Amino acid sequence: MEENIKDQHFLPRCYLQGFTNENGKLQTLNLELFAKRGKRPYPREYAPSQICYEEDFYTVGDMTGFNVSDNGDKYVVEKSFHRYENHYHKLIDQIKAGQALAIGDAGFLIQIIFDIKLRNKYFRDKYIEPNHAKVVNEAADELKKQLSEDEEYFKKFHGASLKDMLDLNEKIRKMLINDKDFKQKAHLSTMMRKEDGYRIALETVMMNFIHCPWVILESPGNFITSDNPGSSMSEDGEIHNFFLQKDFVFVFPLTSSLCLTISDSQGDPYFLKNPAMKVYAKGPAPQDMLETSNGMLFRHYNKIVFGPNKNILTEYADKLIIKK
Repeated sequence: MEENIKDQHFLPRCYLQGFTNENGKLQTLNLELFAKRGKRPYPREYAPSQICYEEDFYTVGDMTGFNVSDNGDKYVVEKSFHRYENHYHKLIDQIKAGQALAIGDAGFLIQIIFDIKLRNKYFRDKYIEPNHAKVVNEAADELKKQLSEDEEYFKKFHGASLKDMLDLNEKIRKMLINDKDFKQKAHLSTMMRKEDGYRIALETVMMNFIHCPWVILESPGNFITSDNPGSSMSEDGEIHNFFLQKDFVFVFPLTSSLCLTISDSQGDPYFLKNPAMKVYAKGPAPQDMLETSNGMLFRHYNKIVFGPNKNILTEYADKLIIKK
């Protein structure tokens, strides 16, 4: 029988489960209702299986023109994230206990965070889709230049004439420009090939985050998160979707009780002394930091913010109306 994995989460369930209440449910606030229609959102309760997913979000179809080899498994991208499930819970348990992380575990946590941002619907809709034509045209122009000016590169295409190759390049350009599924295919290509800047971006984030001091803020279930969790604040107070190369404070709610903050204001002296371990400070979240972490979530989201506590979400809904 053919495998069928239709409902695919762009936030892993291991992450969603960290924000459930004692009944295993999440309280959600539909910000899209307010942003697009000006209506006050009210908290609604859902199971983790009912939010942050789309049908066939990662299902691999025809990838012609995206330089991706067909391995015969259309769910290869969806399955590649399953390895996070058990490991993420183990890392959270260590952090709850205040245990230093082996450098490999700290690096794996950074990769999970990086992939949560990259695999997200927000990245597909806000970064890939608006640059559709630009990306296709730049790639086609670069290939045209290589074919016309680089004799060694052209020799790879045995027996083809330059005109044939240029015509084919132009045909592919038009096909990709008119491809209604471009954003999904380009997104899948990035995750499957681990190219198109993926490795360089991950290495840059890894190096910066590992060398910065970490602080784990604790709160008894008062952290909320969004369907695109984690963001950075620059020196001027601007909220950015993910990573800034310098002068940043990165905030990522790990669970409703734990929030990771990373700042490059200084280096991590403990890491310099012992680069085999990642030591972090841990303590109760001051009220202003709790409000900062929760407030940052209202800048870059797909549709919802959520957490275990209905009263907290009601308070934020009230604030939206007041600001309006």
